[in-house]
Amino acid sequence: MLFLLLCARASAQVSLRTNFLDDITLAPQLGADIILSSHYSLSLDGCYAPVAFSQDHKYKHWTAAAGVRWWPSFTHTGWYVGAQGYGGQFNAAGLPLLGLKDRRKQGYLLGAGLNGGYLRQISVHFGIEAGIGIGATVAHFDEYRRGKCGEPLGTKTRTLVGPTHLDLSLVYFLP
Repeated sequence: MLFLLLCARASAQVSLRTNFLDDITLAPQLGADIILSSHYSLSLDGCYAPVAFSQDHKYKHWTAAAGVRWWPSFTHTGWYVGAQGYGGQFNAAGLPLLGLKDRRKQGYLLGAGLNGGYLRQISVHFGIEAGIGIGATVAHFDEYRRGKCGEPLGTKTRTLVGPTHLDLSLVYFLP
């Protein structure tokens, strides 16, 4: 309900974006920025990756994030800094990343952090945004030996501190 009220209040003050860096990794991302005042905006993002190369090689996940951005000059103009919280689920296996070559990990993650970036308007309706976030992510997951019905290896929780996202986005300003 709050989202609908904010959208109604800011009907001409909303932008949509997609992150090219997520898109090229087969994890399409869509975000919206809703202007709250001349210096603040509400940022909402979602990402979904349904990629399964085979039963033994997959990278499936979804994430959702919400945050607030502060713009020193004016909303949707130049530099911004903000805070963001996020969460999601994952199921990944058979990839030579993060110890997944002979393992499958399935679970959820929650995190929060600070972000910053720059938005450059390139026309009346389009802009390019670059940004980075740093923070902490807690992942709780079950680990299995790779393969169909792989042997359970236990439940683990890991906390990671560092970069949380990297953005290079095309932004569309709604009329």
